[in-house]
Amino acid sequence: MPYSCTVGTCAECRVKLVRGDVDMAEPNCLTSEERAEGYVLACMSRPLSPTTVDIGVAASTGRPVTSSQRDACVNGG
Repeated sequence: MPYSCTVGTCAECRVKLVRGDVDMAEPNCLTSEERAEGYVLACMSRPLSPTTVDIGVAASTGRPVTSSQRDACVNGG
């Protein structure tokens, strides 16, 4: 998952919250429209419940990648 600034100013880590709740630090670079559409910044957000996020499209399948799939990749599972 791409990232750059780690402080909420570049939006490289912007993901769409599909399910669950997060606490996202302010201020950050998301527009009110992006927030209304369900986007959050991974670098500035902390899950408050089990969550599912859409982090983009997997090149191999063309389907959205979920956080559990990313975690399995990162953790070698």
